[in-house]
Amino acid sequence: MRGRSGQLIGVVLVFRDQSKERETQRLLEERERLLSSIIQNLVGSFVFRAERMPNGAIEFKFVSPGVEEITGLPPDSVVNDRNRLHSALVDERQEATGTGSILRCQDGRLFDEEVCLRHARSHVPKWLRLRGQQVERREDGTEVLEGIAFDITGAKAAAAENRKLAMVAARTHNGVVLTDARARIEWVNEGFTRVTGYAFEEVRGRVPGSFLQGPETDPAVVEEIRRSLRAGRGFKVELLNYAKGGRKYWVEIEVQPLHDERGRLTHYMAIERDLTERKRAEDEVRRLNANLERQVWLRTEKLAMSEERFRLIAENMRDLLCMVDPAGLFAYVSSSFGLVLGYMVEELLGRSALEHVHTEDSARMGGALRRVLEGGSGQTREFRFRHKAGHYVWLEAMANVIRSAAGEIKGCVVTARDITERKLAAEQLHASEARYAHLVENINDAIIRDDPAGRVVFANRRFLEWFGLAGRDLQTVAIEDYVAPEWRERLRDRHDRRVRGEAVPDRFEYEGLR
Repeated sequence: MRGRSGQLIGVVLVFRDQSKERETQRLLEERERLLSSIIQNLVGSFVFRAERMPNGAIEFKFVSPGVEEITGLPPDSVVNDRNRLHSALVDERQEATGTGSILRCQDGRLFDEEVCLRHARSHVPKWLRLRGQQVERREDGTEVLEGIAFDITGAKAAAAENRKLAMVAARTHNGVVLTDARARIEWVNEGFTRVTGYAFEEVRGRVPGSFLQGPETDPAVVEEIRRSLRAGRGFKVELLNYAKGGRKYWVEIEVQPLHDERGRLTHYMAIERDLTERKRAEDEVRRLNANLERQVWLRTEKLAMSEERFRLIAENMRDLLCMVDPAGLFAYVSSSFGLVLGYMVEELLGRSALEHVHTEDSARMGGALRRVLEGGSGQTREFRFRHKAGHYVWLEAMANVIRSAAGEIKGCVVTARDITERKLAAEQLHASEARYAHLVENINDAIIRDDPAGRVVFANRRFLEWFGLAGRDLQTVAIEDYVAPEWRERLRDRHDRRVRGEAVPDRFEYEGLR
C-alpha cells in the first residue's frame, strides 16, 4: 500500500479459509480413485466410452480391462483399432437380424440393447447387454456415448433352460403345483386345470386343500398332510378330491419341499397323478379276487367268465397288470406290457418277475415281493424295469396277495404305471432350481425379496456385501439397516402400495446405508 507520493507505507493481506474447498477436493479425488478401482476390477462387465461419427461408424475411445475376459480382445487393441469391437458386434447382429445398427439412443439420449459376438479366441457366442446414454453431441453431429456392457450369456442360457422346463411341466399329463412356504398356490400347469377344472386365476394364493377336499376325503390322510407341512418335510399320499363341478376323483400327491441356498424352506412342489381309473381297476380286481376266493380258482365255468371279464379290463386299461405265482414267476401279463416295455406276453410268462428289474433295485423289490407272497400287505414301490430295447423305464407298482377260498396264498396281482416322465420332470426342475440359485448368487446386482410385512426373506451375496450385512441373520435385518433415514418412509409407502395391488414403477432409486 503506497501513499500519495508513491512511498510504500504498508501491505494489505487478505486471508481466505480454504478448508472446505480442500476437503471437497480430497473427497472428489478419493471417489475418483474408488470409481477407477471399481471400473478396473469389474467382473463379467466392462465400461466403455465411444463416439458415433456422422456416417454412423462407432469408435471406442476407452474400454475397461473386463472387455478381454468377455470378448477376447485386449483393451489396447480395441482402443488402437477403434472400429474392431464395433465390427465384431455389428457382424453378428447383421447375420442374425439383417441390420448392423447398434447403440441407437431411445428417447433422445438413452440406449439399452442386447447384442451378440463371438469370443475372439474361443469363438464361442457371447451375449452382451449394452446400457448407457449420450453425454454429448458435437456441432459436427458426432455423438459421445458412455455405458457399461454386461455379460448375459449365462442368463440367456438359464432363461432358455427355464422355458424348456416350463414346457415340460405344462405338457405333462400330471398336475404340477408350486406353492409358497405356507402352501399357498403360486403356479399350476395345464394338467392341474384339466383334472380339477380350476384355472390358475381361480386358485392363485389359495391352499389346495381348502377347495379340493370334501365330505368323503379321508381325515386321517388330511391330518398326515398337515403334519408333514408343519414339519417342512415331503410326503406321498393317495387322496379322494373333488373337482370344480363336484366330480370325485382319486389322486396321488407327491410333495417335495424346496429350500434356498441357506437351507430355509421357500416353496413346495407337488406332482399330482389322477388315479381314478387305476382305483376303478383295483376295485374291480379286488371284486374279482373276492369272487375267486369263494370258488376254486379256474375250475368252474363261472370262474372262467370272471377271468374273461378280468382279462378285458386288464387288456383295455392303460396301466400294467400282471399276476405272479408263489414262486415269483409271471402267471399273467396284460398286453399293455408291450406298449410300455416292448415285450410280447409270451416273452414274460413263466419268467421271474425280477429278471428285468435294475440290479440296484432288485434286492429291495425281491424282499417286497416275498413279503406280499408270504401274506404281508402291499405298499406302493418305485423301481426301474429294463425295456426290451435296452433302456430302463421307471415304474410305480402296488401288489396285493391272492388267496383261495380256504385262505391259501395263490400268488399276487400287481398293478404298475410308467412314471419316467414324472421322474425326469422332477430332476429337471431340481437342476433348474440349482442353476437359478447359482445365477442369483453370482450376479453383479443386489437382489432381495421381502414378504407382505416388509421383512427381508432373501438377499443375495451382492446385497449383503454392499450394505455390510454379511453374516447377519436375515430375520434380524430391518429397513433401518440398509436405507438412509430420509428414504425409509417413502420406501415403506411404495412397498405397501405394491402389496395392495396398486401400480408402482418397477424402477426406484434411494440412498442406501452401509
